Amino acid sequence: MRPANSELQRHALDYWQIARNRLGLIFFTFLLVFVAAALITYIMPRKFRGHLEMVIQRNDEDVRVEGHQQDMGNTFSDSYFKTQFESITKRKTLDRVIDRLDLQKRWIEAPTHINVGQWYQPSALRKNIDGMMVAPVPVFWSISKK
Repeated sequence: MRPANSELQRHALDYWQIARNRLGLIFFTFLLVFVAAALITYIMPRKFRGHLEMVIQRNDEDVRVEGHQQDMGNTFSDSYFKTQFESITKRKTLDRVIDRLDLQKRWIEAPTHINVGQWYQPSALRKNIDGMMVAPVPVFWSISKK
């Protein structure tokens, strides 16, 4: 036999009242568990850390295909190029190259461009155009014709 709807509502209100009466205890328990988990995580030694660097190198051996000798000396695969590019463009490699060649001082001595300051680009508008925005470059948002 199913209880009446009002009885279900009364049970729900009772449970809600219990939760409200013990809200401080519930919050304190949650806070205690959170702080304990954070403290344990901070104290634990850092295990299972790893670093892997994989380099695909070219194989200079001749390849035998169905009884024929093939010279593979001048061919490169996509994975070889990708590996070489990633190794060249790594921050660590680039920093070593910049330090070894002293590129920062050389670029200061012979700059590629000289900053000459600000400029103003005049523009003309027709009388029946409204809503032109003031910006460093011409933008055409919110323009309307009168």
